[in-house]
Formats: sequence, structure tokens, C-alpha cells
Amino acid sequence: MVWSERFDGQFDVCYAKKPGEMGLGSDDNPAFRITNTPYESTEPHIAIDPVSEIIYVVWVEEFPDAGDDGIYEAVHIGKSVLYTATENGTFWTIPIQESNVPGAVKNFEVNSSEGTVRFGNGEPGSRPPAGGGKPLATYRYVFDTDRDGIKDSDEFLGILGNVTLWWNSDTDGDGMPDRMEFVYGFNPVISDIRGPYYKSFLEILFQNSDFDRDSISFAGETACNFPVTSGYANVLTGGSVSYRFWPMTAYSATLNLDLQIRRQGILYTPPPTTANYTVSATVNAGPAGTFTFSQSGNALEWNHVIVEFGSFSVLADTQTDVQLSITIEQPSSNGFRTMGVFSVMIHSTVGSAQFSYKEGRDFQPGASLASALTDNYLTCGDPSRPDLFLEVDTISGHNPTPDVFSEAINAFSDAGIILHYRLDETSISPGEATTTDSDGDGATTLNDCTAPAELQNFLATHRSTASPYDRYLHVIFVNNVKAQTTSGCQNLYGIAMSADLATDLTHSGVLVADDQLDSVISTATVAQQRLKVLIHEVGHALGASHEKANGLYNACVDGGGGTDTLNGFNVMGQDGLSTAAGVNDRILGVGNTARCKGTVSFIGMPRFSIESINQFDLTNKLSVNTGRNIDLLGNYV
Repeated sequence: MVWSERFDGQFDVCYAKKPGEMGLGSDDNPAFRITNTPYESTEPHIAIDPVSEIIYVVWVEEFPDAGDDGIYEAVHIGKSVLYTATENGTFWTIPIQESNVPGAVKNFEVNSSEGTVRFGNGEPGSRPPAGGGKPLATYRYVFDTDRDGIKDSDEFLGILGNVTLWWNSDTDGDGMPDRMEFVYGFNPVISDIRGPYYKSFLEILFQNSDFDRDSISFAGETACNFPVTSGYANVLTGGSVSYRFWPMTAYSATLNLDLQIRRQGILYTPPPTTANYTVSATVNAGPAGTFTFSQSGNALEWNHVIVEFGSFSVLADTQTDVQLSITIEQPSSNGFRTMGVFSVMIHSTVGSAQFSYKEGRDFQPGASLASALTDNYLTCGDPSRPDLFLEVDTISGHNPTPDVFSEAINAFSDAGIILHYRLDETSISPGEATTTDSDGDGATTLNDCTAPAELQNFLATHRSTASPYDRYLHVIFVNNVKAQTTSGCQNLYGIAMSADLATDLTHSGVLVADDQLDSVISTATVAQQRLKVLIHEVGHALGASHEKANGLYNACVDGGGGTDTLNGFNVMGQDGLSTAAGVNDRILGVGNTARCKGTVSFIGMPRFSIESINQFDLTNKLSVNTGRNIDLLGNYV
């Protein structure tokens, strides 16, 4: 032990000799290690809630240094506060990350599970107190240890009607979280599985279950009310369109097409008439063979119809091309019809582990094919696969080209996630920031160093909060971003920002610094740079840490040596933009053919390694607890 603190004669807070280890103990209980990370745990403070008698410990852990290129990605202000709690010293809960912080902890108080942590050591970014003195920053937290939406003290006191366990979201163990039981009128402390209302209980439980763990319930996903923006192939009288896939394993597949017939130039007299159509699909799966399917019919108008063809065989890492040939026999009156191809998916006929998803702009059109860049419509989630919805805003003049989103969809598809996005605000004023324009283009800089919380406030100002947008991760393409890092105030390519309060989701999200990318001297295109930073930062929002050595060993990634190595082909590696070697590794995958490592040469677009994919937690994405795997688990790659 190198340091200890005594609190009211009850507890010791002690440090082990290894950096990053911290244990808690008391006179009656043996020491319990609550951290085991590669970086230092510092500044512990203890507070007892006078209302619930729950004891909280907060401490700060250091983030790793940024890259050696002088430009920083997803590196926060250097420290993150975490807490753990216990009742009467009998046990300690798993540590939970709450926020990024600007300095040393000076004071910690808790009342009714609402905590106040004061920081201040003169570092840039701290607010000066009234009357002068050393700069201080005051952060407030609502402690909800089991993340069930009920704060700890309310569960302890039974404010909602029953006393429930504040460290367990399902007190009676019947599968329905406590808060849901209160909402639907069940008893959270008595199992309802065999109760008199078990049928209603099971139906409500099923509808509200999140089977694919993407934070969206079964009922929510099947309501099909998610507004999204999509590129699509728009076929007028006929034409062909091709899509290319790279399956990760060999499997027996089916082909799913999301199609729509719509009327153009509508005339309401004479009465509407139908159009005849034929859709033929030819799948060329390399050595696995060529397969052809066809469907014909007639329609007045469709609102998105899923057509399924199958089955056929695909091989691992083998180019698989799908060509759709479409003909439409137009009616003699009442306008003409077009067919939109919104998405194409191949997936396994056994289970749902393997699938590849393409949206409509990822095509090679035929001569008679017209293309539309964007279209807004309502879509469903997939209850059997994780869905990730993005709300995307942009500063005026910084709208990414459609291929950025198309390739992002492909990258997350390879990670087992269906990505959707909605373009919302696309002309935000470039002057919405505090740091003045430096190069005459009217673009100011979002600067957390001189205006604390400016990044979070900017995200909150432009976030759509109405349902179902409260399920979207917020992304904004801005001009420039500066924030406090372990090496001082730095320009960033991008950053994933967490909110101060775990229950406050509006202040969280991802910022991509588009002007900063424009200034990079790189062999990558601007579209590739935007793609790399976008999926890198969203990866952080899902819980993936930076690519590092000396983390968890994976034989496929690290070889047979038994030791974790630095994997240059993982998009979660830092930089990858300003040097030719970084571009070749993380964006193009030059020399790599192992999909488990991330980017491969035969695809030539950024990808996640299997180590980063294993860190993803979509149930936690909205609070953007970046660095969680570094700080809490040691599972960094």
C-alpha cells in the first residue's frame, strides 16, 4: 500500500503499487479491488448519503496520451470520474463512469443520490469561483447504480411504491426491470411469472424486451416509425444495377430486396391504373456459382416491400456480385411508375449471425438507370440484429458525400450492426462558436478549453429530442474542435462527448472536425478521411477504446505468441490520416487479408478489428461512455 485514507473510522481507501489498481476495505470486510486498469486511479473521495445511508466513492482515472502526430482523436480532457457504491460496507458495485473532468477532485457531497463533485487545480478549462481564487468546476450527478431509470435513494426509500434493490435493476428476478413493473402496474418485488396476470405480464415483457441488445425494444423496432435518409437506385422504364459484397464466412444465403413502386407525374383522372414489373436477380458468388431468381407482378403503388430470394452459397472473403435487372411496363394513363431499390441484403438461412447489407447508392448503374441521392422515409428496426440510428447535422458547406454514409453502413455491417442515418440540419451557421475565425472563411472553432462545456452545449442545441429521435446517436460535422487532453489544449479530428449526467442524453454525441480534415496533408481522399473519423468516433460511442498493445490477446489478430500486439489495421487506431503508412494500414489495408484485424486490401475501406467489435455495447451508446473499456475492464486493444 502506498497511500490510504481513513473515513469516519469505517473505511480504508488504498492504492496498490501497480498503477491503475485501487482497493476498498473496512474493519469488518477484506479489501476489494475495484479497478484494474493500465492507467492511474487518483483522487478518491467518499461521501455518505444521509437519506439512504448509501456510501459512494468517486475517483479519477487518467486517459492515455494521444497520438504522436500532434493531432488528437477522441482524446478527452485527460481524466474521467468514476464511482462505486455500497450499503453498510457489505459489498461494492461495479464502477461506473460518469463524466470527463477538467482537474483534481476537491470536494464530494451526496444527498438523495444527487452528487456534487467540485474540481479545480488551475488547469485550463476550469471555471473561476465567485470572488476569485483557483479555478473550479462543479459537476452534478444523479446516481442510478443499476441504470434502471430510478435513482438509488428513491429505490432505497420506496418512493415509487415499493422498496427495490438499487444495485439490481430487476429486484424480483422475473425478467422485467423494476421501472417497467411500476409503469405497467406490476409488483417489482414479487415475481409475476406465475401470478394471476401472468399472460399480460409475459406479453408486455415480450413487447418491451430488447432481444438484440441495441437499446430498442421489440415493439419499438417493429413499429417501423424511424425516419431515415437513404440513397436508392431509381429505375424508370428499365435498367440494371449491381451491388458488391464480401462475405466474412461461407454460408447458405438468401437475398432480401427492399423495393418500392411509386407514381410520378400523378394525374387523378382517369382512374389510377397499375404497372407490370419484373425483377430478376443474378448472384455471382465466384467459385460458389451463379444463381438467377425472378419475380413478376403488377402494382399501383407500394410502400416498401421486402422481396426474398433464396437460397445460394457464398464463400468467405470472395467477391459476391448481385445484379438486379428491372423492367416496368408503364400504364397507358395516370402518370408513370418508378421502382426504387432501397437496400439489398444477403444473410444466412440458418440463424442471423452472418449478413451483409448495402443501401441503394452503393451501385454501378446501367444506362437506363436514374439515381436519386437521398430520400426520407420510415423504416423498421430488425429485432434479431442490432440497429444503430444516427441523427446527422452539418455545418453549412460541410455535408459529406453520400458514399461516406454508404461505406459507413458497410463497415458496421461487417461488425454485425445495421446502420441507419437521418440527415437533419444541413446548414448550421459556421459562426456558432466562441473562438474567432482565423482564416477568413467564416468558420469559428468549438473550444472547450476557453469555454467549458461548449462542445456539449452545441450538441444539445442541435439535437432532436422527440420520439423516436431519443433513440438516435447524435453526430455533427463541424468546422474545428479544440479540447483539453493529457497533453494540453489540442485540435482534434473528432471527439465523442459524454454528458455530465448519465440521465442527460441531449449533451452527448459525436463531433467530426471537417475543417481540420481539409487541412490534413494526406494520401487519403476527403471522403475517406471523413469515413475514418466518423466510424472511429462512433466506435468510441459504442464503447470501443483506442487500439493499443498489451491488452487482451486474440490469436487471430495477434498470432501465436500469446501477447497482445499493436494492430495497425484497426480503424480504432489513432491517426491514420496524416501519414502514408497510417492511410495504407487503417484506411486501405495494404498487405492485410485477415478480416479479424480490420481493414483488408481486397475491400480497401476502414474496418473494425474483432477486438473492437467485442467491446461494442449498444445499450450504452446514448450516454457515450467513451473509454469505458479502458477504465473499467482493462479490455483495451
